Amino acid sequence: MDWTLYETQSKRWRDEGKQYATAINAFVEKGMRDGWDSVEAEPQETRIDMAQEVLKVVRQANESGEITALRKYFPPSYGPLIELIREKGQAIRSVFYIDDNRTVFTVGASWEATTVYLLTRDRFEVLPNVSGVGRSSDGRIYALAYEDGIYTYDGWQGSQLQRFDWPTGLEGITGEWATEPMEDARSITELIPFPDRQRLLLVNATGVYVLSAEGTKRLHPDEATIQEWKEDLEEGEPLQIDMEHGAISRDGKWIAFGSQDSEHLILDAELNIHNVWYPESSYPHYALFSYDNHKVLFNACHFYNGVSIAVPLEQTDSYDTTNKDGSQFIVDDECRIYAGVSWGDVFIVGDAYGYIRAWSTTGEFRWRLFVGSTISGMDISPDGKILLVGTYGGMLHRIRLDMGRDEYTIGTGDHSEERRWLIWKEEQQILAW
Repeated sequence: MDWTLYETQSKRWRDEGKQYATAINAFVEKGMRDGWDSVEAEPQETRIDMAQEVLKVVRQANESGEITALRKYFPPSYGPLIELIREKGQAIRSVFYIDDNRTVFTVGASWEATTVYLLTRDRFEVLPNVSGVGRSSDGRIYALAYEDGIYTYDGWQGSQLQRFDWPTGLEGITGEWATEPMEDARSITELIPFPDRQRLLLVNATGVYVLSAEGTKRLHPDEATIQEWKEDLEEGEPLQIDMEHGAISRDGKWIAFGSQDSEHLILDAELNIHNVWYPESSYPHYALFSYDNHKVLFNACHFYNGVSIAVPLEQTDSYDTTNKDGSQFIVDDECRIYAGVSWGDVFIVGDAYGYIRAWSTTGEFRWRLFVGSTISGMDISPDGKILLVGTYGGMLHRIRLDMGRDEYTIGTGDHSEERRWLIWKEEQQILAW
């Protein structure tokens, strides 16, 4: 490519990009420091009219393999592409770092047809007949979902460990209220092998399940809750939950889960109830264990906002639904969280507004970084240096942590994006940027 042909466009893109980043950073900083009532009008992106032409440049640079030059002349940005993202975006979730050269992820929301990709450097390969992928919380065991069952493996492409049957969705439902297997029981919101290699946690719109060689056990909603719900459902109407979520601690000792109509729930490894915590906002939405297995972060949402609490996992004789002793504390009172990781003493999460945020496990704010769109998937390398982020805008980001930042960065902290990929509907190929 002759990049001199794009110098005028490039200069405008870079100059206005720097101006916008500076202005929006000052805006957010003042709002967080002094309160949002203290800020004036939010700065506006001025490059939206450039979106179509810049997308053409991105396509050409991919055809010629000049991604380094592309990032130099047209540094990646979210705001100018907002209309294209609304048209072409799709969920990039279940993102897992395999090694420095390979990443696996799922394209499509849990209620849609999904495709699983293996990314090797800049080359993408569809995994045939695979509808979902999962990994154990300790990073050692992978799960792949096929039509005939879910299989677990010792490491990526390692030896097969177990095969699990799909649930029917009828587990825990008695009588003739529902007699046909539920189609959504084969969907995947979360797919997490237990570190013990013998079980699998499956979360979807019909419930939270533990799969094992002995069969499927429903954790949520439990039988008592289902009996209550029967009064509001017509006979034969399928059971469905919203905002379903689940997590397993790295040591495999704890399971955290919930849904829109539950509390924050914790079980021990034997599936006995350990504790119940009331949400600090309207609807339980997400759970994330700390890296050291001592705490769990629970998020509850209200519209696109939310409140996150951190709670201890010390053993108790019976569960407590009052929690008036101060053992819990609010980590954040702004975010609706969709994805996150923990590493060292930090929770790193992605929110509904496109920000990645980090807090210590004791509640101190560390940094934030804007990538745009609702965050839908996240993983971190074992050494804590590479953060992978997928979004509902159809983008996959590879971010190097604590290695410096550039003048186009929106956020705080010394982090820099190494690459992003546009995995968009109706594009002939996945585009690197």
